[in-house]
Amino acid sequence: MLLTARMADPTGYGRVIRNDRGHVAAVVEQKAGTPEQLAIREANMGIYCYRADLFWKHVDEIRPENPAHEYYLTDMVEILNRAGHHVEALEIDDEREALGINTRLELAEVDRLLRGRKLRELMLEGVTIEKPETVTVDAGVRIGMDTVIEPFAQILGRTTIGENCRIGACSIVQDSEIADEVEIGAFTIVGTSRLERGVHAGPFARLRMENHVEEGAHIGNFVELKKTRMGANAKANHLAYLGDSQIGARVNIGAGTITCNYDGFHKHPTKIGEGAFIGSNSTLVAPIEIGDGAYVGAGSVVTDPVPADALAIGRGRQVVKEDWARKRRALGKK
Repeated sequence: MLLTARMADPTGYGRVIRNDRGHVAAVVEQKAGTPEQLAIREANMGIYCYRADLFWKHVDEIRPENPAHEYYLTDMVEILNRAGHHVEALEIDDEREALGINTRLELAEVDRLLRGRKLRELMLEGVTIEKPETVTVDAGVRIGMDTVIEPFAQILGRTTIGENCRIGACSIVQDSEIADEVEIGAFTIVGTSRLERGVHAGPFARLRMENHVEEGAHIGNFVELKKTRMGANAKANHLAYLGDSQIGARVNIGAGTITCNYDGFHKHPTKIGEGAFIGSNSTLVAPIEIGDGAYVGAGSVVTDPVPADALAIGRGRQVVKEDWARKRRALGKK
């Protein structure tokens, strides 16, 4: 038995030749077919079921006597007919169920069909997908009701997304767990991370790998996280790198803050206690611990532990030299 389908355009497929009783008499490949045979629309879809004893008895009779000089498994149809057996065809209604893939163009078409089914399934379940022709969703993804997926987003791998979320345009979410009411801004990348309820990430944020962002936390534009746990309602709203870090609840991370977690040989952790305030443009040299409620002054390089409720300032003292610039300009004119 072989699987067949009647195709609007069977170009490239072997044509199924039937005898007067409706049995399959032969399968003629595209390269070997006559104009009359190539006009047949019933195509071989490349799936066969032979009796094993008959197949192994006759398989040595296949010969590469064809324009391609290849061994055609489809020659078994004529071989079995000559031996007094007959071959049936199971014709499917939808040719798209068994399309062949021989070129990258055909691969892209089959991929489009499969992804289209997934998008249709999600939309019927209550997910809003804007411009679905631009959105990529893998088969294993699960998305809750009333979530909105904006154009050109990619939801990949085994990602799960809860209800009432918004996944921004051109964002990529892969192998991640997204809880209810999470907003992921445009052009944000989330990989192998967990975002709890009400988290806001992006736009232009990168949660690179193995992050856990607790309820209500905010990760803003151009902030990168790697192996970091952000506590509930913590904030890093602008231009920061937080790697190998444990950040407590309600912490505020100022713009330009970085954790220096790599010494050229090993990665080191940073721990920031609950309610701490890290001033803009701070450099936290790991391993380091900032206590609960502590403050780090803007522009500081911090290399030693900061106790709870303390203020750490690690920068050179400002010096102002009156009239220095005017005097320098005057010297330049001489």
